Amino acid sequence: MENLHKVLEANKRVFDLLRKTKLEGLTENELKKIILCEYKSFLGSFTFNGDIVAGKNSAVGEGTGTDYVIKRGDAVILDLLPYKNKKCADTTRTFFVGEPSALQREVYNTVKHALCEVEKILMPGIRACDVYREMRERLKPFEDTFFHHAGHLIKARRLCQPQFLPNKSARLRVGDVVTLEPGIYIKDEFGVRLENNYLITKNGCKNLFEYPLEIENFISEKE
Repeated sequence: MENLHKVLEANKRVFDLLRKTKLEGLTENELKKIILCEYKSFLGSFTFNGDIVAGKNSAVGEGTGTDYVIKRGDAVILDLLPYKNKKCADTTRTFFVGEPSALQREVYNTVKHALCEVEKILMPGIRACDVYREMRERLKPFEDTFFHHAGHLIKARRLCQPQFLPNKSARLRVGDVVTLEPGIYIKDEFGVRLENNYLITKNGCKNLFEYPLEIENFISEKE
């Protein structure tokens, strides 16, 4: 677990840095360079995967960075997956550039609620499809925009089976490390995704990424 905690700590450091960084005016690729530099300063050698998407790109939900210039009013999804010593972390936060709109706040709070509620049902024996079903239920009335898995197992790779999808019946076991990954995506406008990592224990689960979720922590350049 020591190696896993190391990469999770790296993600915390990146999010801490970005909460103090002016995002407006950066391109997605420039933001990626800032993120990779922070990883290097803490981890040394590492590999990286993940999504860095802003504005309308965040409504697509995935992408490794473009020359899109981040502007006021944008949502910025940062799904960060550093890998070192055969361990990876997979955590996501969504930032807002300037005061979020009423719809952005509603969507963010719906995603946050889904994450906090579904983590309560993580336990040995639960089926992957049941986790997906519960997640989708809690994303109402935006559940039809939710197009990906609700989470997945993490081992030495970022994405292992079972993924939490409606056709996956595998059950979780004590010692599994999994993600929960709710998201809502408003076409041609913005997306919001949050993600934590959890250890499945005999009594339920332990959140391995105790990092703030409240939206006020992720508003860049407040008015």
